[in-house]
Amino acid sequence: MTGPWRGSALFVGVAAVIGAAAAARFAAAEDAAPAMADAPSSETTTSGSSDSSSPSASSSADDTDSSTPSSTSTASSDDSAGSDDTEETVVGSTSSTPYGSVQVSVTFKGTTITKVDVLQAPNDQQSDGATPTLASEVVEAQSAKVDTVSGATYTSEAYLESVQYAIDHR
Repeated sequence: MTGPWRGSALFVGVAAVIGAAAAARFAAAEDAAPAMADAPSSETTTSGSSDSSSPSASSSADDTDSSTPSSTSTASSDDSAGSDDTEETVVGSTSSTPYGSVQVSVTFKGTTITKVDVLQAPNDQQSDGATPTLASEVVEAQSAKVDTVSGATYTSEAYLESVQYAIDHR
């Protein structure tokens, strides 16, 4: 039994260990997913607030991604619910990159995109430089169909995917 079967037995043993480790990791990720899904729902938006500071970004290098994108929308209105002055914030999907997760919230006033805030992004220089550029491009284009930022392609693609999810689910 030391012939050609020895390598096969070793392979099967290693594959079993890797499978068990992966199952344990995904089970832990599923336990953490409900806690992550509840986090964006605590965000509130009020009409008429004009915060000129940079978008608040909570960076995360966590590689886990909830299986169901968390998407909530809150609407506030000064007058009536049917008014075009209604400001609505929609949270986009969480998209994974090799460097971490990306999630944004998109604020609409009527049908116009007024602001894009970063809720999660990888904590690196490329992402820190790309997210403000992408936010201004999305607001200018009123669409997620904008060019990616050179040097931050993964982050750009995940960012725009999250924006598109928010646009589609508003």
